Amino acid sequence: MKVEFFREKGIIQYTIDGKVEEGALIELLSIQKTLPREGNFSILAVVPNFSGYQSLNAILLAIQADLGWIGRAKKYALVSDLGALKTFISVLGKLVPSMKVRVYSFAQEDESRKWLEED
Repeated sequence: MKVEFFREKGIIQYTIDGKVEEGALIELLSIQKTLPREGNFSILAVVPNFSGYQSLNAILLAIQADLGWIGRAKKYALVSDLGALKTFISVLGKLVPSMKVRVYSFAQEDESRKWLEED
């Protein structure tokens, strides 16, 4: 997992291409701690391939990070062609009304970035 923070655009992007490792989640959590409680930022998750987690601790860190976005991020965009993940995030978005959630295919990645940058 690769984590990038585009502070000038207010976008935190993480890319998952394989297994999710503890170190990347720790980095994501450290960025999360520096942000205001009700931030004016958005999240872009780019997931070409997801093959699980490195360890049980990585799962727990991922849950902690995901829960930490609730009430803090204004928008969340998933870019993926993995059907089950897209369905899961779409359903999750309906359960978290404080955050706008959209799901995009890789062909729509540019569109996802434009949406995140809109006010």
